[in-house]
Amino acid sequence: MRTNIIVFGGSFDPPHSYHIKLLKAAIKRIRPEKIIIIPTYLSPFKSRHTADYEHRKKMISLMLIKHHINFEINDFEYKKERRVYTYEIARYMAKRYKNSDLYFLMGSDSFKEFERWKRYRDILKYFHIVVGIRKGYPIKRKYNAIILKEKFDNISSTDLRMKMFTTDYSGLDSYVKKYITDNGLYYSDIINRVKNIVTRERFDHILSTVKLAIKLAKQYEVDITKAFLSALLHDSAKDMSIKKQLSLIEKAGIKIKDIEKIKAMAPDIIHQWASAAVAKKIFNIKDTEILSAISKHTTGDKKMSLLDKIIYVSDFASEKRSFKEAVEIREIAFKDIENAFVKTRDYKREFVKKNGGFLYE
Repeated sequence: MRTNIIVFGGSFDPPHSYHIKLLKAAIKRIRPEKIIIIPTYLSPFKSRHTADYEHRKKMISLMLIKHHINFEINDFEYKKERRVYTYEIARYMAKRYKNSDLYFLMGSDSFKEFERWKRYRDILKYFHIVVGIRKGYPIKRKYNAIILKEKFDNISSTDLRMKMFTTDYSGLDSYVKKYITDNGLYYSDIINRVKNIVTRERFDHILSTVKLAIKLAKQYEVDITKAFLSALLHDSAKDMSIKKQLSLIEKAGIKIKDIEKIKAMAPDIIHQWASAAVAKKIFNIKDTEILSAISKHTTGDKKMSLLDKIIYVSDFASEKRSFKEAVEIREIAFKDIENAFVKTRDYKREFVKKNGGFLYE
Protein backbone atom coordinates (compact mmCIF):
# COMPACT_ATOMS: atom_id res chain seq x y z
CA MET A 1 0.00 0.00 0.00
CA ARG A 2 1.39 3.41 -1.02
CA THR A 3 1.76 6.14 1.56
CA ASN A 4 1.65 9.91 1.25
CA ILE A 5 4.66 11.94 2.38
CA ILE A 6 4.92 15.72 2.58
CA VAL A 7 8.43 17.09 2.07
CA PHE A 8 8.90 20.63 3.39
CA GLY A 9 12.23 22.41 3.04
CA GLY A 10 13.35 25.86 4.06
CA SER A 11 15.88 27.87 6.01
CA PHE A 12 13.50 28.20 8.99
CA ASP A 13 15.63 31.12 10.10
CA PRO A 14 13.55 31.52 12.19
CA PRO A 15 10.47 29.29 11.73
CA HIS A 16 7.30 31.37 11.91
CA SER A 17 3.53 31.49 11.59
CA TYR A 18 3.52 31.22 7.78
CA HIS A 19 5.42 27.94 7.95
CA ILE A 20 2.98 26.38 10.39
CA LYS A 21 -0.14 27.64 8.60
CA LEU A 22 1.13 26.41 5.24
CA LEU A 23 2.03 23.00 6.63
CA LYS A 24 -1.31 22.60 8.43
CA ALA A 25 -3.20 23.45 5.23
CA ALA A 26 -1.15 20.89 3.30
CA ILE A 27 -1.78 18.23 5.97
CA LYS A 28 -5.51 18.89 5.75
CA ARG A 29 -5.43 18.48 1.96
CA ILE A 30 -2.94 15.61 1.52
CA ARG A 31 -3.54 13.65 4.75
CA PRO A 32 0.01 12.32 4.82
CA GLU A 33 1.31 9.34 6.77
CA LYS A 34 4.66 11.09 7.16
CA ILE A 35 6.00 14.67 7.17
CA ILE A 36 9.67 15.23 6.42
CA ILE A 37 11.31 18.57 7.22
CA ILE A 38 14.56 19.43 5.45
CA PRO A 39 16.29 22.55 6.81
CA THR A 40 18.65 24.12 4.30
CA TYR A 41 22.38 24.09 4.84
CA LEU A 42 23.84 27.51 5.56
CA SER A 43 27.55 28.17 5.72
CA PRO A 44 28.84 28.61 9.29
CA PHE A 45 30.88 31.54 7.94
CA LYS A 46 27.74 33.60 7.33
CA SER A 47 26.91 36.65 9.46
CA ARG A 48 25.76 35.92 12.99
CA HIS A 49 22.24 37.15 12.27
CA THR A 50 21.67 33.74 10.66
CA ALA A 51 21.16 31.02 13.28
CA ASP A 52 23.26 27.90 12.88
CA TYR A 53 21.78 24.60 11.75
CA GLU A 54 21.28 23.02 15.18
CA HIS A 55 19.44 26.08 16.48
CA ARG A 56 17.18 26.19 13.42
CA LYS A 57 16.53 22.48 13.73
CA LYS A 58 15.62 22.90 17.39
CA MET A 59 13.31 25.85 16.70
CA ILE A 60 11.33 24.13 13.95
CA SER A 61 11.07 21.02 16.14
CA LEU A 62 9.75 23.05 19.08
CA MET A 63 7.16 24.73 16.91
CA LEU A 64 5.88 21.54 15.31
CA ILE A 65 5.72 19.67 18.62
CA LYS A 66 3.74 22.50 20.22
CA HIS A 67 1.28 22.33 17.32
CA HIS A 68 0.96 18.54 17.75
CA ILE A 69 2.38 17.72 14.32
CA ASN A 70 4.18 14.42 13.89
CA PHE A 71 7.29 14.88 11.78
CA GLU A 72 10.86 13.86 11.24
CA ILE A 73 13.81 16.07 10.34
CA ASN A 74 16.06 14.84 7.57
CA ASP A 75 19.68 16.05 7.63
CA PHE A 76 20.31 15.23 3.96
CA GLU A 77 21.31 18.75 2.99
CA TYR A 78 23.25 19.47 6.17
CA LYS A 79 25.34 16.32 5.74
CA LYS A 80 26.29 17.47 2.25
CA GLU A 81 27.75 20.64 3.83
CA ARG A 82 26.57 22.72 0.89
CA ARG A 83 23.40 24.11 -0.55
CA VAL A 84 21.59 21.27 -2.29
CA TYR A 85 19.40 21.61 -5.37
CA THR A 86 15.82 20.44 -5.01
CA TYR A 87 16.20 17.90 -7.82
CA GLU A 88 18.86 16.18 -5.68
CA ILE A 89 16.46 16.01 -2.76
CA ALA A 90 13.76 14.64 -5.07
CA ARG A 91 16.01 11.85 -6.34
CA TYR A 92 17.15 10.98 -2.82
CA MET A 93 13.59 10.85 -1.49
CA ALA A 94 12.30 8.81 -4.42
CA LYS A 95 15.06 6.26 -3.91
CA ARG A 96 14.50 6.07 -0.15
CA TYR A 97 10.68 5.97 -0.26
CA LYS A 98 9.95 3.86 -3.32
CA ASN A 99 6.42 2.94 -2.25
CA SER A 100 5.30 6.46 -1.43
CA ASP A 101 3.79 9.45 -3.17
CA LEU A 102 5.96 12.45 -2.41
CA TYR A 103 4.41 15.91 -2.09
CA PHE A 104 6.79 18.86 -2.13
CA LEU A 105 5.38 21.90 -0.34
CA MET A 106 6.18 25.46 -1.42
CA GLY A 107 4.77 28.99 -1.51
CA SER A 108 3.51 30.68 -4.66
CA ASP A 109 6.50 33.05 -4.59
CA SER A 110 8.76 30.04 -5.16
CA PHE A 111 6.38 28.44 -7.65
CA LYS A 112 6.47 31.56 -9.84
CA GLU A 113 10.22 31.02 -10.22
CA PHE A 114 10.00 27.24 -10.47
CA GLU A 115 11.01 27.01 -14.13
CA ARG A 116 14.28 28.75 -13.25
CA TRP A 117 15.17 26.04 -10.74
CA LYS A 118 17.95 23.74 -11.81
CA ARG A 119 16.61 20.63 -13.58
CA TYR A 120 13.06 21.45 -12.55
CA ARG A 121 11.65 18.75 -14.83
CA ASP A 122 13.54 16.14 -12.80
CA ILE A 123 11.78 17.47 -9.71
CA LEU A 124 8.43 16.87 -11.41
CA LYS A 125 9.37 13.24 -12.10
CA TYR A 126 9.55 12.47 -8.40
CA PHE A 127 7.47 15.09 -6.59
CA HIS A 128 3.87 16.22 -6.72
CA ILE A 129 3.95 19.98 -6.17
CA VAL A 130 1.74 21.52 -3.47
CA VAL A 131 1.45 25.31 -3.49
CA GLY A 132 0.17 27.80 -0.93
CA ILE A 133 -0.84 31.17 -2.38
CA ARG A 134 0.99 34.05 -0.71
CA LYS A 135 -0.49 37.53 -0.93
CA GLY A 136 1.04 39.39 -3.85
CA TYR A 137 2.08 36.21 -5.66
CA PRO A 138 -0.84 34.96 -7.78
CA ILE A 139 -0.05 32.00 -10.02
CA LYS A 140 -1.47 30.02 -12.91
CA ARG A 141 -2.11 26.33 -12.36
CA LYS A 142 0.37 24.11 -14.19
CA TYR A 143 2.41 20.93 -13.80
CA ASN A 144 -0.67 19.40 -12.15
CA ALA A 145 0.23 21.33 -9.02
CA ILE A 146 -2.12 21.04 -6.06
CA ILE A 147 -3.19 24.56 -5.09
CA LEU A 148 -4.24 24.92 -1.46
CA LYS A 149 -7.52 26.77 -0.88
CA GLU A 150 -6.20 28.90 1.96
CA LYS A 151 -4.45 32.26 1.38
CA PHE A 152 -1.30 33.11 3.29
CA ASP A 153 0.28 36.37 4.43
CA ASN A 154 3.53 37.30 2.75
CA ILE A 155 5.82 36.84 5.75
CA SER A 156 9.53 36.23 5.22
CA SER A 157 12.20 35.11 7.67
CA THR A 158 14.34 38.05 6.52
CA ASP A 159 11.64 40.57 7.44
CA LEU A 160 11.12 38.86 10.79
CA ARG A 161 14.84 39.09 11.55
CA MET A 162 14.69 42.82 10.83
CA LYS A 163 11.73 43.14 13.21
CA MET A 164 13.57 41.20 15.91
CA PHE A 165 16.33 43.81 15.73
CA THR A 166 13.77 46.17 17.28
CA THR A 167 12.54 43.57 19.83
CA ASP A 168 9.39 42.92 17.79
CA TYR A 169 8.75 39.17 17.86
CA SER A 170 5.29 39.21 16.28
CA GLY A 171 4.87 36.36 13.82
CA LEU A 172 6.75 33.94 16.08
CA ASP A 173 5.32 31.40 18.49
CA SER A 174 6.08 32.21 22.13
CA TYR A 175 8.29 29.12 22.58
CA VAL A 176 10.35 30.05 19.51
CA LYS A 177 10.77 33.56 20.91
CA LYS A 178 11.86 32.13 24.26
CA TYR A 179 14.36 29.85 22.57
CA ILE A 180 15.79 32.80 20.64
CA THR A 181 16.21 34.99 23.70
CA ASP A 182 17.44 32.14 25.92
CA ASN A 183 20.17 31.39 23.39
CA GLY A 184 21.01 34.95 22.39
CA LEU A 185 20.15 34.41 18.72
CA TYR A 186 19.78 37.23 16.19
CA TYR A 187 21.71 39.60 18.47
CA SER A 188 19.06 39.34 21.18
CA ASP A 189 21.85 39.00 23.76
CA ILE A 190 23.43 42.31 22.72
CA ILE A 191 20.03 44.02 22.64
CA ASN A 192 19.34 42.90 26.22
CA ARG A 193 22.78 43.98 27.41
CA VAL A 194 22.30 47.44 25.91
CA LYS A 195 18.88 47.64 27.55
CA ASN A 196 20.54 47.02 30.92
CA ILE A 197 23.10 49.84 30.63
CA VAL A 198 20.80 52.67 29.54
CA THR A 199 17.63 54.23 30.90
CA ARG A 200 14.22 53.09 29.69
CA GLU A 201 13.73 56.38 27.83
CA ARG A 202 17.13 56.02 26.18
CA PHE A 203 16.40 52.47 25.11
CA ASP A 204 13.12 53.57 23.55
CA HIS A 205 15.03 56.19 21.56
CA ILE A 206 17.63 53.61 20.56
CA LEU A 207 14.98 51.23 19.22
CA SER A 208 13.33 54.10 17.38
CA THR A 209 16.68 54.96 15.82
CA VAL A 210 17.23 51.32 14.89
CA LYS A 211 13.88 51.18 13.09
CA LEU A 212 14.66 54.17 10.92
CA ALA A 213 18.27 53.11 10.30
CA ILE A 214 17.18 49.66 9.09
CA LYS A 215 14.61 51.16 6.73
CA LEU A 216 17.12 53.63 5.32
CA ALA A 217 19.80 50.95 4.98
CA LYS A 218 17.35 48.85 3.00
CA GLN A 219 16.39 51.85 0.87
CA TYR A 220 20.02 52.69 0.02
CA GLU A 221 21.35 49.12 -0.12
CA VAL A 222 23.64 49.52 2.87
CA ASP A 223 24.50 46.47 4.99
CA ILE A 224 21.47 46.14 7.29
CA THR A 225 23.35 44.36 10.07
CA LYS A 226 25.94 47.15 10.21
CA ALA A 227 23.20 49.77 10.29
CA PHE A 228 21.43 47.85 13.05
CA LEU A 229 24.52 47.48 15.25
CA SER A 230 25.55 51.11 14.70
CA ALA A 231 22.10 52.34 15.70
CA LEU A 232 21.77 49.91 18.60
CA LEU A 233 25.06 51.01 20.14
CA HIS A 234 25.08 54.70 19.18
CA ASP A 235 23.94 55.91 22.64
CA SER A 236 25.18 52.96 24.67
CA ALA A 237 27.44 55.16 26.84
CA LYS A 238 25.20 58.20 27.14
CA ASP A 239 23.88 57.40 30.62
CA MET A 240 27.37 56.81 32.03
CA SER A 241 29.23 59.50 33.96
CA ILE A 242 31.65 61.66 31.97
CA LYS A 243 34.47 60.17 34.02
CA LYS A 244 33.42 56.65 32.99
CA GLN A 245 33.04 57.73 29.37
CA LEU A 246 36.53 59.22 29.27
CA SER A 247 37.99 56.11 30.87
CA LEU A 248 36.41 53.90 28.19
CA ILE A 249 37.64 56.20 25.43
CA GLU A 250 41.19 55.99 26.78
CA LYS A 251 41.05 52.18 27.07
CA ALA A 252 39.79 51.93 23.49
CA GLY A 253 42.66 54.09 22.25
CA ILE A 254 40.34 56.66 20.70
CA LYS A 255 41.94 60.07 20.11
CA ILE A 256 39.72 63.17 20.17
CA LYS A 257 40.72 66.58 18.84
CA ASP A 258 40.27 69.46 21.33
CA ILE A 259 39.21 67.09 24.09
CA GLU A 260 39.93 69.59 26.89
CA LYS A 261 37.77 72.23 25.22
CA ILE A 262 35.02 69.63 24.70
CA LYS A 263 35.16 68.58 28.36
CA ALA A 264 34.76 72.21 29.41
CA MET A 265 32.26 73.45 26.85
CA ALA A 266 30.37 70.49 25.32
CA PRO A 267 30.66 67.37 27.50
CA ASP A 268 27.36 66.05 26.11
CA ILE A 269 29.02 65.15 22.80
CA ILE A 270 31.63 62.93 24.44
CA HIS A 271 29.15 60.06 24.49
CA GLN A 272 29.53 59.48 20.73
CA TRP A 273 33.17 58.45 21.16
CA ALA A 274 32.43 56.69 24.44
CA SER A 275 29.69 54.67 22.74
CA ALA A 276 32.17 53.64 20.05
CA ALA A 277 34.47 52.59 22.89
CA VAL A 278 31.64 50.54 24.43
CA ALA A 279 31.07 48.86 21.08
CA LYS A 280 34.76 48.08 20.74
CA LYS A 281 35.73 47.07 24.28
CA ILE A 282 32.50 45.68 25.76
CA PHE A 283 30.75 44.24 22.70
CA ASN A 284 33.91 43.34 20.78
CA ILE A 285 32.86 45.19 17.62
CA LYS A 286 35.88 45.47 15.36
CA ASP A 287 34.20 46.64 12.17
CA THR A 288 35.62 50.10 11.44
CA GLU A 289 32.51 51.20 9.52
CA ILE A 290 30.28 50.53 12.53
CA LEU A 291 32.69 52.24 14.93
CA SER A 292 32.91 55.23 12.59
CA ALA A 293 29.12 55.61 12.35
CA ILE A 294 28.78 55.51 16.14
CA SER A 295 31.61 57.98 16.76
CA LYS A 296 30.19 60.55 14.30
CA HIS A 297 26.47 60.31 15.04
CA THR A 298 26.25 63.53 17.08
CA THR A 299 28.72 65.97 15.53
CA GLY A 300 29.18 64.53 12.08
CA ASP A 301 32.53 64.87 10.34
CA LYS A 302 34.11 66.25 7.18
CA LYS A 303 34.32 62.71 5.86
CA MET A 304 31.05 60.82 6.17
CA SER A 305 30.27 57.45 4.59
CA LEU A 306 26.74 56.54 3.55
CA LEU A 307 26.39 54.46 6.73
CA ASP A 308 27.67 57.41 8.80
CA LYS A 309 24.99 59.64 7.26
CA ILE A 310 22.22 57.11 7.81
CA ILE A 311 23.02 56.84 11.53
CA TYR A 312 23.45 60.61 11.88
CA VAL A 313 20.05 61.23 10.29
CA SER A 314 18.34 58.32 12.09
CA ASP A 315 19.43 59.61 15.49
CA PHE A 316 18.11 63.10 14.80
CA ALA A 317 14.89 62.02 13.10
CA SER A 318 14.18 58.76 14.93
CA GLU A 319 10.62 57.58 14.48
CA LYS A 320 9.32 58.64 17.90
CA ARG A 321 10.57 62.21 17.53
CA SER A 322 7.67 64.46 16.59
CA PHE A 323 9.18 67.96 16.37
CA LYS A 324 8.71 69.44 12.91
CA GLU A 325 12.35 69.24 11.83
CA ALA A 326 12.48 65.51 12.63
CA VAL A 327 9.28 64.87 10.70
CA GLU A 328 10.63 66.84 7.73
CA ILE A 329 13.97 65.02 7.76
CA ARG A 330 12.31 61.58 7.93
CA GLU A 331 10.32 62.37 4.82
CA ILE A 332 13.33 63.71 2.93
CA ALA A 333 15.60 60.85 4.01
CA PHE A 334 13.82 58.22 1.93
CA LYS A 335 14.08 60.38 -1.18
CA ASP A 336 17.54 61.92 -0.79
CA ILE A 337 19.78 60.88 2.09
CA GLU A 338 22.43 63.44 1.15
CA ASN A 339 19.92 66.28 1.39
CA ALA A 340 18.59 64.85 4.67
CA PHE A 341 22.12 64.75 6.06
CA VAL A 342 22.90 68.35 5.04
CA LYS A 343 19.63 69.65 6.48
CA THR A 344 20.18 67.74 9.73
CA ARG A 345 23.70 69.14 10.04
CA ASP A 346 22.43 72.66 9.37
CA TYR A 347 19.62 72.33 11.93
CA LYS A 348 22.11 71.15 14.56
CA ARG A 349 24.59 73.94 13.85
CA GLU A 350 21.88 76.57 13.96
CA PHE A 351 20.63 75.23 17.30
CA VAL A 352 24.12 75.24 18.85
CA LYS A 353 24.87 78.78 17.65
CA LYS A 354 21.47 80.06 18.77
CA ASN A 355 22.08 78.70 22.27
CA GLY A 356 25.65 79.94 22.48
CA GLY A 357 27.11 76.45 22.55
CA PHE A 358 30.44 75.06 21.37
CA LEU A 359 30.37 73.98 17.73
CA TYR A 360 32.71 71.03 17.25
CA GLU A 361 34.12 70.80 13.74
